[in-house]
Amino acid sequence: MSSETTKTQELIRHLKNPTTKQKPLIRKGVDKVVFFTAGVLAVGFVVWGFLSPDSLGAVAGTLLTGVMDNFG
Repeated sequence: MSSETTKTQELIRHLKNPTTKQKPLIRKGVDKVVFFTAGVLAVGFVVWGFLSPDSLGAVAGTLLTGVMDNFG
């Protein structure tokens, strides 16, 4: 058996039965930074809609037109 064949067999054996030295990181719960950033943006958008619906409508219309013209 050649050295290359032995290395190939070792690689195949390792890939079939990988050995990990530590457990994978499992995160539970909510990522607070992402949650609060999304919340602030959503509340800001709603407040903008209440305070200045005409401005929000104009910006939304312009953005929609831009998206439709460029991405179709």
